[in-house]
Amino acid sequence: MQVIGYKVGRIVPIESLGQYEVGQVLLQPQPKIAPNYSPRKLMIENLFEKTRVTDYPNLPSRQNSLFVFPIDDEKFREEWLNILYPHQNVEYVLLTLSLTGELLWFDSDFYNDCLLFELDPSKLEEQARLYWEPKDDYSNLPQIEGLFVGTAIIENIEIKTRYRD
Repeated sequence: MQVIGYKVGRIVPIESLGQYEVGQVLLQPQPKIAPNYSPRKLMIENLFEKTRVTDYPNLPSRQNSLFVFPIDDEKFREEWLNILYPHQNVEYVLLTLSLTGELLWFDSDFYNDCLLFELDPSKLEEQARLYWEPKDDYSNLPQIEGLFVGTAIIENIEIKTRYRD
């Protein structure tokens, strides 16, 4: 969906705090695969990209989109923290972004299940197809990620801490 001034959140490591300032435009990531990906994660990313190119060529690639989450519901931020920093007390930076461009929501459970469980190849392909079906209403999904392409402007920067019990 096309958005103008749509507010979302993005979590970045506390170590990168000095790289951001209010009013800054975030650049779109260059197509890449992170060098620290495990062989399994690299295989899953490649499978998801292949599925997108074959079955959903008009959707944005995970490899050059900005990953964001709905800022208006804390459960989504907590889910992102669970993925990025599982079982950890963590200090992090929460960016509030204003987006103008294309934003699509996806059920990240389909992706995360591929990382967490040893699934056979046909199940992995099914998960990839299910992931790429955009969701207009994300409110009932347990995990959601937005893929954004366009202009993202930082509106607010907060240092946050999450403590695990």
